[in-house]
Parts: sequence; C-alpha cells; structure tokens
Amino acid sequence: MGLDDSFHEGMKAFRDGRYQEAIEILQKAVATNEQNHKAWNALGVTYSKLGQLEEALTCYENALKYDPGNLSYEQNRDQIVTKAFKKISPPEEDRKMDHQPEGLSALTIPYQKFLIPAVVLIFVAALAVYLLIIPSFFGSHSPSPSHPITPVPTVVPDETSVPSENETQAGISNETVSGNEPDPSNSAGGLQPTLVISGDLNGKYTKGLSELTFTIVLTDGSQPQYLPRVSYLWAAGTMDPVTVLPANPASGTIKPGDEQEVTLQIPAEQQPRGGEKFTLEIRPPTGQPATYTTSLPDNYRGGIIANPSPGYSGSSSAVASQSGEATSNLAVEGSINGFYSGELQEFSLTLREQATGSPQDMNRITYMFSVNDGTPVKLTKVLPASGTINPGEQQLITLSIPEDSRPRAGDTFTLDIKPDNGPSVQVRKALSSAYKGGVIS
Repeated sequence: MGLDDSFHEGMKAFRDGRYQEAIEILQKAVATNEQNHKAWNALGVTYSKLGQLEEALTCYENALKYDPGNLSYEQNRDQIVTKAFKKISPPEEDRKMDHQPEGLSALTIPYQKFLIPAVVLIFVAALAVYLLIIPSFFGSHSPSPSHPITPVPTVVPDETSVPSENETQAGISNETVSGNEPDPSNSAGGLQPTLVISGDLNGKYTKGLSELTFTIVLTDGSQPQYLPRVSYLWAAGTMDPVTVLPANPASGTIKPGDEQEVTLQIPAEQQPRGGEKFTLEIRPPTGQPATYTTSLPDNYRGGIIANPSPGYSGSSSAVASQSGEATSNLAVEGSINGFYSGELQEFSLTLREQATGSPQDMNRITYMFSVNDGTPVKLTKVLPASGTINPGEQQLITLSIPEDSRPRAGDTFTLDIKPDNGPSVQVRKALSSAYKGGVIS
C-alpha cells in the first residue's frame, strides 16, 4: 500500500515536535485512505505524546484492524492499555461527588482511603501468623544459616552466561573466557562494547531510510553471545526508541572474532530522511551495549552510511593482524568481462593475492560500486568464492550490480575491493560510448 503525501508531512511535523499540527495532517491522511494502517499508527503515537490515551488506543486498534498481527502496533497498544490502568484520576471522583444532592456530600465517607489500607493490614497480619505460629505446630523450621540453599543458575542456550542483577546494575561484566579484561572505550560504564559494527552501514531508501544492513562482530575478550537474544533499539530524531526486529533473524552463538550480517526494517514512522538524525543501539544478552548516532547527508537517497564510531570498525581487522602477520595484498588480474543488456548488469574479474601478502578469507572481502561518482553501493557475488586465497593464488569472482546502480555506455564506474586486513584495490573505468558488453580492459 502506497503512503500518501499527507502521511509524510504528518511524520515530518511529528519529528519537529509540532504534535498538534501532525494530528491535523494525519487525520486527513486516514480520512483520505481509511486502510492506511501506518498513518493510524503514527496518529496514535502522536496522541500518546500529548497524553490523549483514549484517542491513541482507538488509532492503534484501527491500525491493527487493517494490519493484524503487526508486532509494533501491538506493542504500542499494550503500552497505552498499561498507562490507562495505572492512571487513577482523583479529580474525576471529585466531579462525580459534585453531582450528589446537597447535604449528602458531607455524609459521604471516602471509603477507598480506609478500605485498601485495612485490607493490606489484615493480609500482613495473616501472613505473619502463618509464618510465626503455624510452622511450630508441624515441626517445620527454616534452613540453618550454616547450610544455605544454593540458587539454581539460569541456563542460556549455547552456554551463554547471564550476569546477576546487581552485577548488571553496577556495570560489571562477567569473567571472560580468556581472562582478559575488556579494553576501555567511550561506551557506558567505561568498558568496550561487546557487539560492534564492523565497517560502514548500507541503507535502502524509499521516501526515507526504510532498511539498514550492517555487519556486527564480537570484540576480543567478550563472552560468546546467543544471537536470537541480541536486541536492536532504533530512534529517529528526538522520537522515543523502539525495538526493531532483524529481517534476517540469526540463530546460534557468535564467538569473539566472528561476524554476522544484520538487516533491520525500519518502521514507517521512524524512517529518517536526508539531513535527519538517527540512533541505533545494539544490546547483547550480556556485556556492554554499543550506541551509534549520526545524521544522514542532506542529499541521501540510499547507499553507504559512514560508520559513526570508526574506532569500533577495526575490530575484525585487528583479529586478523594482531599477531604482527603480513596484511593482505590483493590485485585485479587481467581484464574485466561484462554482461550488458541495455546497461551493465554484472561483470567477472580475477583476483590474485600477491606473493608479498598473507592468506585472505574470500567471504570477508567487500565490493563497493559507484557510477559517475555517485553514492557507493555494496555488490553481491553471483559466483560466491569461499575458503581462503593464499599468496600467489587467484580466484574468479562474478558480481551482480543492483538495477538502480547500473552504468550505461559512456558512464564511468568505480569498484572498490576491500579485504578485511589490508589495503583496498580500486578499479575506475569509463565505458566506451559503443560498449554493448564483453571485455573491459
């Protein structure tokens, strides 16, 4: 279902803090298209900001009516229901008493002030009698202090340990497998984050940042983490953070030095546009969270987003070269061969690891592509090479170019080949005006 302009205008007003104006615009959006569940949800969020809980609940119910089972909408609705039950308004009771006949109000006893404390007192007294008197008749006794009861530890899949509540509140991480203490950083608690983003991020843009792909790596000295319990919190501008679920849910455990690609689908009301700020927080089951905050370029329309915390981006490289080994030294061997059907759709090339370099994991090479100096995009491999390329060896790679990033005859393209532990290789070439596929020298 397409989103009309009223929805986006309303979301912009919301992000700017103009809540009343946002309500008026979003009301027009749902009036124009009653089945626009995203507009209903955004209207509910705006009402919630202004404390109008009843109106917010109605909007969330309408959103779920047209998109049943949406977890974000259900979470928003449940939060409003919880707030409504907790909100007890004495002025409302006073207004009810004002409608009683004159003379009766003086005789009315505010029984709520006495009944609840009396019930609590009776319960406490009964509990004390049970604990102090009843056990003596049956010979039961409390365990001796010299034999304390050992609590049963929480078991997490793949032996991932969970810190106690006191340790978590004090900012103390569990003892690591290697026995090394985490390195200091700018993260919360003065400890290095456990899961960090390796390299840059890659965004998909459809009237806003709708999807974000990045690679997380478990830092050295951290405990293995159970991936299904990793949480991702997202906020655009000054909006409240929401939990975002990965579009590619991972399973199993990630160990120090391991990498995992994550793709997050951003809710419509939380999608920043060019020039706007967003915040991403990665929370592991144990250990320190990592927070990334950055603003999109004013002309952003999708593609690479520079890592907001470049100090974390070298984690995977450090794993490969920390022992002082030589770094990778890749080169492109010979010509490139392209497949052309009105535009360059894919091409093949041969990579060689120079004799002066070190072995390179083929799965940890990144290919970035841009046309006429536009925003670079990450290419995927049609012919996926696996394993390791050793010094002197070569591998044939076939790369697929996204439809909206394909050059035509006369265009200039740039290909950056980035190994995880060595310098990048850049290929820059202008296609001839008569190019229709085949060899690119």
